Amino acid sequence: MKKFILIICAAYIVFCPNIVRARGDIDILENLVIDDKEVDKQFEAIEAARNLVNKSKAKPKIFNDKGDDIEKAEIEDIRDKAPFGLYWGDSIIGVKKQGVVLEEYKENKNPNSYFAKYLPKPIKEMDKVVVSFGDDDKLWRVSAVSKFFEDEPNGGEVLKHYKRFGDLLAQKYPDNKEFFTPKKVKRELTRQEEQRLERMGDASGVKEFDESAIGDENFLKDIYEGEVSLYRAFRTDDVEVIISIDSDEDNKSYFTLLYKSKKIIKHRESKMIDAL
Repeated sequence: MKKFILIICAAYIVFCPNIVRARGDIDILENLVIDDKEVDKQFEAIEAARNLVNKSKAKPKIFNDKGDDIEKAEIEDIRDKAPFGLYWGDSIIGVKKQGVVLEEYKENKNPNSYFAKYLPKPIKEMDKVVVSFGDDDKLWRVSAVSKFFEDEPNGGEVLKHYKRFGDLLAQKYPDNKEFFTPKKVKRELTRQEEQRLERMGDASGVKEFDESAIGDENFLKDIYEGEVSLYRAFRTDDVEVIISIDSDEDNKSYFTLLYKSKKIIKHRESKMIDAL
């Protein structure tokens, strides 16, 4: 019986060597088996990578002046970005395709201007946004007015928001400068200054006016009456941005943002020059 068993085993080894080797490798394979959770993670990572590759291959939908989808070489990330999630040069229909609701603003002096609602990237501090397309139906100007602030005569509240937004814009547009036009008030001359004027016959060396400062006690009143102006201008080769302060007669203050596409303005000018 023992001989029979030995003969069977020998024959098994001779005729089925691959099976024996495979079974001999089981210990190694067991050491390479990954936990089910780890396998799931690997497949999720692979699927995510595939989706990313497929997404990068897909071309964004860009609309022509008629609102039709068109193919374009540039991907969306390198289109000329305008504020509030818009894009410079888009048509009226193209902007509407982003889900923006446009209401005609007839009082605006810029052709094809609209109040814009449901913007892709709204800013909660802003109350109204106006977009202008011009006669060639290309977005070239965006203006926005903030909500009203219940303020003090010195404008402390609006100045706080003006500074905050100005500093944020400066991070995006480092080339910027603030402009302040103060109110000039004729001052009372001292007796010595009056004598100097009488003797010299001119105002050389005599300060005839005092100038107001930002945040003076009547700052908002002076802003409203046009005696004072305060704004900060930012620029790149392609865009110009201005943030400014304004007020109404009841000391309700607000700030405004104005964006212009210099690239589109230059393009219009070059077309005009070419036509002359």
